[in-house]
Amino acid sequence: MDRAIEREKRSRAWVIAMPAGIVAAVLLVVSMSWNASAPASEYVVSSGNKYPEVQGRAVLEPVQVTAISVQSDGVVTSIPVAVGATVARGTILAVTTNPTLAAELRQARLAFNNAEAAARISQADLDEALLDREIEASRMLSELHTARAELQAYERLYEKGGISRLALEKVRAATSQAETEHGFSKRKLEQFRTTIRSHEVAVRSNVDIAREHLSEATRNHQALTLVAPQPGVVSRLDLTPGQRLSPGAEVGQIMSKELKADIGIPQDEASALEVGQEVSFRAPQGTFTGRIVSIMPRAIDGVVHTKAMLDQAPPWLRPDLVCEAAVKGKQAVDGLFVRVPVGAVANTTVEVRVRDKDGGEDARRVVFGNRFGDTLQVVSGLETGDRILSVTQD
Repeated sequence: MDRAIEREKRSRAWVIAMPAGIVAAVLLVVSMSWNASAPASEYVVSSGNKYPEVQGRAVLEPVQVTAISVQSDGVVTSIPVAVGATVARGTILAVTTNPTLAAELRQARLAFNNAEAAARISQADLDEALLDREIEASRMLSELHTARAELQAYERLYEKGGISRLALEKVRAATSQAETEHGFSKRKLEQFRTTIRSHEVAVRSNVDIAREHLSEATRNHQALTLVAPQPGVVSRLDLTPGQRLSPGAEVGQIMSKELKADIGIPQDEASALEVGQEVSFRAPQGTFTGRIVSIMPRAIDGVVHTKAMLDQAPPWLRPDLVCEAAVKGKQAVDGLFVRVPVGAVANTTVEVRVRDKDGGEDARRVVFGNRFGDTLQVVSGLETGDRILSVTQD
């Protein structure tokens, strides 16, 4: 009897639940029917003003990349820096050795020291010889003054009848001889001075030649030390101890710590770009800004590449970082605008299906202008309140 009662309860529960299931099914069918008949997305035209803004993909890159080139033959003996190191201009990157250049430097240094020593000795000898000749010329001048004084005394005695004319003539002859000898010594002194100057020029020339040879040998030997050509970060260094290097070989790169951005802008939006415009960048780590410094005149694969310098870049920036870029125009544009319909592209003429403000539908020829973020400028073909139902590209 208990089993019969249980079967009756289950039967009643099924009968009660069946209408609820039918109702749910009916509601589902109605809902699906209503969604199927719902109107497609409509894009409403409105008036206003917009700042032109174009968006693109930016990749950061160093402002300057300089090659590290070998200047002289040599074998690498030490590499005091590693890739990623921050260096100043002239920082030693690697040291190499070359026995031939080392020997040439020693010989050049010895030759220069010998040339300087010979010049000092020669100058001392010349100074001493010049002093002797100056003393001799001074002695001759003194004797000439004495002879002239004696002649004047004898002439006064002769006038008073104190001496004979013969005695006076002898003194005059001696004075004339003194003047001749003084003139001769003076000419010899000047000739010697001229000779000294010529000799000094030759000696200095020998020293200068030896100095130049030493400078060249020093430069060649210094070239064995590879140094940073500019400040920055060592981004590549292809060196190993024992490696033989040849002049002109590129063995690494140094990139500047200052960064710039290469921004790819879609070709149909590039007409809004100008040099000097501010650029906003957004990366996973944060945001930063910059300014356009150059715009490529031609598009590559539908993309116009634009360069921008960064303003006070945050420390977490690094080369090859990919981020989003947005360029905002300097002046607002007044006119008609519409949220970008599916299939619409900036600066094109298209066929659109439109529902006007009175509810009627028709096809129109519409000219779209520049893109402003997620909206397009309507140049002609539409009015405020029109609703775009679909777009067909020519």
